[in-house]
Parts: sequence; structure tokens; C-alpha cells
Amino acid sequence: MAMKITKAKDIKKAGATVFLFGESGTGKTTALKTLPGKTLIFDIEGGTSVLRGSDVDIVTIPHGLTGFKEAIDEICLMEKNPYDNVCLDSLTEVQTCMLVAMANASKTQSPTLQDYGIVQFKIRDYCRRLRDLRERGINVVITALQVALEIEQNEDVTRTCLYPLLMKKLSPEVCGLFDVVAHMEVSSKKETMGKRYFRLDGNENVMAKNRLAKVGDLPYCEADFKKLLA
Repeated sequence: MAMKITKAKDIKKAGATVFLFGESGTGKTTALKTLPGKTLIFDIEGGTSVLRGSDVDIVTIPHGLTGFKEAIDEICLMEKNPYDNVCLDSLTEVQTCMLVAMANASKTQSPTLQDYGIVQFKIRDYCRRLRDLRERGINVVITALQVALEIEQNEDVTRTCLYPLLMKKLSPEVCGLFDVVAHMEVSSKKETMGKRYFRLDGNENVMAKNRLAKVGDLPYCEADFKKLLA
């Protein structure tokens, strides 16, 4: 079978994929209304009331995740997708809901090691399927809470780094799937007090990256997706 070769100059413009994480209440959900074009949000966390009055479409998923897989299937298989942006708010809540459901179904009322493995597999699958919407020119944004992970550098040295709140081995892997991993931060400086930013430049204390390079070499971008994706 002959290889299928695509010339780089013929590659169509793809959408952007962004993983946005941070503390609760820092404005991650609010930032979604700044996405350019028509936006669909899968609301798992129940926090989309902050978007009241904005021009976005919302699919509310109950805590039991009833209909969640079917909703993902529908948006990923839709022949003519009307959306410029598809968002999942939040992946942390998806993980929690899955584990709670498995605990409730268990005789011991707690998830088993096998359950944790199943949840990791499903989350990887959901993230990859949503991420692949970029090939159709759709921007994909997934949010999560944050957690401080102990990262082992060698046998004697560990460091603490902020990552999305997912299972320890899963979090770095999911981050690797996205063009941008942005940490939501609120300024405490007097001149910009309360202003929200996306940190795009990671360091030893915070996981962040920016493959889009659309905002220069600045470590921060105002928390406005129109500016990040310009």
C-alpha cells in the first residue's frame, strides 16, 4: 500500500486546542464567552450561570454524566458542525463524577484500582476525540481545577509544580495533547489588581506551554481568547 503524502503547503488551517486550569473562582468559565465565533459548552461543573446573557450554547450534563458519551459522540461525528469553538467545563468534574458513580456501584463504596484505570482510559479517549476537532477548524477548550504535584527530578530531588487536577500520571499526559496549556492567574499588583491573565510560559512551579506563539514571547496574555487566538 502506497504512503499518502501531504504537502505542508496544502495543509488547511487547523483550530487551536487549549487546556485552561486554575483555582476555583478565578474566571475560567467566564473567559469562555470571549471565544471568537459560535461556541458550544458542555457544562459538567454547573458553573455556567456566569455566562448568562452571552451568546453561547450550553449542554448541561448531570452529575451522573447521563448522556455525556452520547453528546461527545454527536459533536465529534456531526457532519456539518455549526460551531467555531467546543468547550468542556470541567475535566476535573468529569473525573470526579466517574469515580463517584463507580464507588456507588461498588460493594465497598469506593473505586477499585481497575476503576481508576477505566477512568483514565475514558478521559484520554474523550480528550483525544475532542482535540481532533481542530482538524475541522474548530477551537477546543477544556478547563480543570489545579493541584500541586510532587515531581521527582531524580532520586534525591523533587519539586512541587501546579498541574491540572487529574490523576497524577494522567495530568502530564493530557497536557501533552494540547497546543496551549494556560494557567489562569489573578494579578495582585497594585496597578493591575484583580485583572485576570493566562500564563503561557511554564516554569518549575507551574505547568504551561504555548505552541501557537501568537502572542509573542510574553509569559502572560490577558484572559481574552480573542487575543490568545488572534
